[in-house]
Amino acid sequence: MTESLHLTAESKVLEIGTGSGYQAAVLSDITPHVFTIEIVEPLARRAIATFQKHGYDSIETRVGDGYAGWVEHAPYDGIIVTCAPDHIPPKLIEQLRTGGRICIPVGGEGVVQKLVVLTKRENGRLERESLIPVRFVPMTGEARTPKAGESGDSRNSCCSTNRYRIPLRRGLCNQSLILAENVFSEASSFWKIAFVVRRHTLTFRRKPSGPCR
Repeated sequence: MTESLHLTAESKVLEIGTGSGYQAAVLSDITPHVFTIEIVEPLARRAIATFQKHGYDSIETRVGDGYAGWVEHAPYDGIIVTCAPDHIPPKLIEQLRTGGRICIPVGGEGVVQKLVVLTKRENGRLERESLIPVRFVPMTGEARTPKAGESGDSRNSCCSTNRYRIPLRRGLCNQSLILAENVFSEASSFWKIAFVVRRHTLTFRRKPSGPCR
């Protein structure tokens, strides 16, 4: 995720979801301009204490809802999100500099999510690249509040079929299938996951186990 942002020593980066502070510490080894937000106050306080203890003095930490970003320090060259909303928070896109990149897992709770990278071009145009299937904790706060005119499930239709393609090195198909089964064995009971290997590429498909209602 860090590598996908293409950061330099001059980059300004925003992290959503401080957690233990490990990711922010990694970012600060690349650039001193690191801003991180954590919605759970005890986690934020502990991370701040860890930063101070180990000399990561350049990291600025805030307790708050990362769905809204941190507009006071915008625009950012990179935004990294370590929790999964079911859609891209529009305020994060607004706070991204032209040419900047955001790496974010997108998908509902209890299902396979997509790790995507968005690059902001001129006139606000976005280029989207899907990387790999992932499972992150859900984004909380405003991200969990249904918007007017939509139900909590409207952005994740039960009739959708998502496919994820991961290149495999020759000779690793069996091991990769075992790993994939381990990773996805805890998927929601509402979904069936089929594994298909074609030309050394692993394709994940998730389909409803019963009719939509």
